Order: sequence, then C-alpha cells, then structure tokens
Amino acid sequence: MDENLIRTVMAFVSAKTWEDWSHMVRSEAAILLSTDADSLLGQMHEVAKHDPELAAIIELRRNLLRRCREDGIAATFAHLKGPILDEGVAAEEVPEAPIPAEDPEVTIINRDAYKGLVLRSVLHSYDKMLEEQRDSPLDYGQTQLNRAKVLHQLAGLPDEDRPAMLYGALNAYNDALNVQKDVPRDYARTQGNRAVLLYQLAVLTGENHIERLREALDAYDEALDKLSDIPHVYGKTQLNRVALLRDIAGLPGEDRAARLYQALDGLEKALECHQDMPMAYAKTQIPRANLLRELAGLEGEDRPTRLREALQAYDDALANLEESAIEYAVTQTGRASLLQEIANLPGEDRAVQLQNALKAAAAALRGLQQHDNSAQYRAAQRMMANTRNAIVNHFDEATFREWWAKTSDAPLPDWL
Repeated sequence: MDENLIRTVMAFVSAKTWEDWSHMVRSEAAILLSTDADSLLGQMHEVAKHDPELAAIIELRRNLLRRCREDGIAATFAHLKGPILDEGVAAEEVPEAPIPAEDPEVTIINRDAYKGLVLRSVLHSYDKMLEEQRDSPLDYGQTQLNRAKVLHQLAGLPDEDRPAMLYGALNAYNDALNVQKDVPRDYARTQGNRAVLLYQLAVLTGENHIERLREALDAYDEALDKLSDIPHVYGKTQLNRVALLRDIAGLPGEDRAARLYQALDGLEKALECHQDMPMAYAKTQIPRANLLRELAGLEGEDRPTRLREALQAYDDALANLEESAIEYAVTQTGRASLLQEIANLPGEDRAVQLQNALKAAAAALRGLQQHDNSAQYRAAQRMMANTRNAIVNHFDEATFREWWAKTSDAPLPDWL
C-alpha cells in the first residue's frame, strides 16, 4: 500500500480539531477522499475493534470523509463549525459587518476577532435580558435559544475555548427547552440545533463519542415529533437524522443493519415531504442511492435488487436536477461507479453496463469542468480512470477507444 496514503490517513485520524481536519481535507482531498483511503480506514476499524474508543474515533473520521464526499467539503465543515440556523426563527445572526478599508484598526484586528467582539457584545445583552425575563417564560426561552446560538457561533471561531463554548451553548439549549414544551415549533427548532451541537461534542477528544451521538439522535426524534405540520422542515430534519444514523451504524456496540434500515425509512419519509421540491427531492434521492448501495453489502440482502434500486434513485435525482448543476455532475460520478458494480452481476450484459458507466463518467467530467471544485473534479478523473481500466480488463484497449469515440467528441485526455 502507498506509504503517502498511510501517512496522510494516520495524520488525519490523529488530528484533534475541526480546523486541522478541514485544512487536511482541503489540502489532501485527492488522497483522503479516495476509495483507497476509505478502504484503509475500514481495515483500521476492523483491527481496532478490541479497543472501542479507538474504533469509534476511526469510524467517526471515516464518516467525516464520507460526508465530505457526499455533501461537499464546505457543507460538511460548516456543519462542524457552528449552529445550523433554522428557518422561520428570529435567529438574530451576527452580521458580517465589513471593516472599512480606511479604518486604522484594520491593521490590528482581523475579521474573526472583530466578529468575536460583536458576538460577545450580543451575548452580554442577552445575559442582561435574561435577568429581566424570569417571569416571562416564552421570552426567556427565546432569549436563551438566541444566547445558545451566539455561544455556538463563538465556538467556531479561532482562539476560542471551543469545548467551553459548546458546553455553555448546550446548557443554554437545555434551559430553553425547559420553558418551550408548550410551544412545539420553538421546542423542535431548539432540539434541531441542540442535535447539531451534540454531534460537534461527539467528535471532541475525551468525549463519550457514542453516548453523545445517541443523545443527538434522541434530540432529532424529539424535534420530528413536533414538526409533522411543517413538511419542508420535517424533511430537512429527517435528512440530518439519516446522516447521523449512518454515522452511528458502524460504531462499537451498534446494530449496523438496524441503524441502516432506520436511515432508509427516514429517507422515504423525507422523500414524501419533497415531492413538489425538485432540488430537495434530488438531494434526498442521492443519499438514498448511496445508502441502498451500502445495504446491498449486508448479509442476507438481495444485492442485485438493492443495486438496481440505487440506480433508479440516481436516475430520479438526475431527472430533477439541471444538467449545469454541480450536483448533477457529482451524481453522475456515483452512477458510473454503481454501473460498474452492476456490470459484474450474474446475468448482466457487461458490455452495455460498462458503456453506460463510461457515458456517466464522461458526463461527470464535462459538468465538473464548469465548476471550481478541484476535489470533485479529481474524483471524477479517478472514476473515469477506473471505468477505463474495467473496460480494458474485460475487453481491450481498442474497445475502450471505440466506445470513447462514440461517447465524446473530445479527444482522449493525456492523463487518461
């Protein structure tokens, strides 16, 4: 196995903070987001099963990379950095106020420090408001919720005591919940943000990873109980819960199959909420396709049926996406990989499925050339190389070149 791959993966597993993880994934995306890295982490997880703490850390890091592949690096680390400010609530976000270029203090204060000063000022105001709202439970709960969000945002700034800020935010969320039980929507939204925070606590060094993730799952369940009359928020919360269930599935002491089937049920419910929302529908079908592929590998499952269900889910996603959208191209990358798996099934027409895989890989490359996303483009390049190798191995080089000419007007790239 490549020494650079081993060294990079080990460094990622050993890193302690989300800032370090973010820096490593962005700078080493070609390695860390590769199938080789995922395979290595899977092997490490198996070897570490005698040590539940180490096994949990490895699995959490592996899941973080999976989220980066499926959701994008920026979205994944935004989820780790601070609160997901929900819709329909007076979140009172701190404005990204620009520092005037002529301001003499611009040379001695950076934007994070400036934002920290503003957040602390807002936090001080909320603290004073709480003292005046003891006899007004609903106002007290809303202020405590907003205060929790400010602490949550502070936790995402450099040079802050991240654990202290997260624990402070958790206490504030818990305090808000105590007075929101008769206000279902406020209660649900507080639980949603609290679930995100519990996930962030779960990846801290020294935390009880598994217990925190289970607490986060309970928070999502509490939120969903109150959100049935707000379909778009219910669907979004289901998607967050599904992502968490997939993270939990491989942890020590968990029933992986049971958790994955729960995740599939959550995706089905989310789809029902997104029938009239093409983009949301597509973004639900994509993780559903990925999950169906994972289920296909379970003992006792009907692998061919699950893989064909996954292909249909990818196709349904593509039908609801604009061809110019980055999600369209990324979905084609996953579809190319799946078609190669299907090509190896007994009774399948291998030539037809590999030609379809080549078309999907080519569509992914064309689409990603239009977007400034080097990590996703490199993933598409790797998928095209894998598709080429599959065709050459099962047929020959001449067949690949013949199919390429039928698939693309462009000449064969030099890197291929």
